[in-house]
Amino acid sequence: SDDDGQNSSEISYQALKYASDNSLALVKIVCEPKLQKQNQGMAVIQQLFRYIEVDFRRNYPHLGTKALGFEHWWIKRNGDLMGVTKCIDVYVYLCDSKHCPLSINNIQLKPILPKHLPVQLSMMIKFVDNCISVDEVKTELEGQFTKMFAIVDISGSKNMRNRHVRMDLASKTLTIPTYKQHQEFSLKMKLINDELEEIKREHAKDKISFKRRYDNQLKKTNQEIDILKTQIKIQNETIKDMYTAVIEIVSAIHQTIIALGGVIEIDNSDNDNESIQLNYNKILHELSKTSEMVLDRTDLLQKLHEKLMGVMEKQNELLVTSLVEISDTENV
Repeated sequence: SDDDGQNSSEISYQALKYASDNSLALVKIVCEPKLQKQNQGMAVIQQLFRYIEVDFRRNYPHLGTKALGFEHWWIKRNGDLMGVTKCIDVYVYLCDSKHCPLSINNIQLKPILPKHLPVQLSMMIKFVDNCISVDEVKTELEGQFTKMFAIVDISGSKNMRNRHVRMDLASKTLTIPTYKQHQEFSLKMKLINDELEEIKREHAKDKISFKRRYDNQLKKTNQEIDILKTQIKIQNETIKDMYTAVIEIVSAIHQTIIALGGVIEIDNSDNDNESIQLNYNKILHELSKTSEMVLDRTDLLQKLHEKLMGVMEKQNELLVTSLVEISDTENV
């Protein structure tokens, strides 16, 4: 940048070349308010490494009194801070947000953490059974590996039975499992897998048993529906026969009443006795009322029969629908 620091977002060729040649990712720190001048960035970096120095040297005593800092750093155009280091210990230490102060010189700091650590600190666990979750693998490995940063499935490694898992460690200090521990871990994984297989077998047995009970119940239901269907058919035919018989009887009664009235009218016309004529007229009046009542009841009977036929039709439709649904369920 120039001397007054106003063009602090420019990055030197050496810094870009070093960053591209360096195997470690950039250290990114979001700043609020945004950095404007080079001297602001310098002050933040100096204070940052002073802040972490004591704890860092306690965690990494093998580095001795080696100076701490970035090999290169710059301010992005958006005012955030970028740093480059070739020391993997410094990089990993700064990948823990708890190691970074919340603010320096009234500037809020928020480190952008990577999803993965450098490959130097990653391990691949091959052929992990798909029945074993990442959390279960993590639980088993936490006692053997210190400062675990992340453990995830490796994309594209999964097949029908197993997949590979990547584990990133925040420290090169590992608790290497002994042969016995490795055997114990393998045995635990096998026991978990065997337990899952047993659950699958039990589930398959339950499924077969349920299917058998379902088929028996379905068969019984179909038999009951067949009986009901036969009963409904007999009931409908009986109702139709009864209606036909009643209509025929009522019609005959009505015709008899009309005939009887005709006979009485003829006999009454030839009779001069007023008393007898009066009685005949009363009889004719009663016959007329009876005839009207028979016609009225016949009409009512016909209407009731039509309604009953409608109910019977709906009953048949519901029965057919039930049979179709049961058949569809059986074919699933």
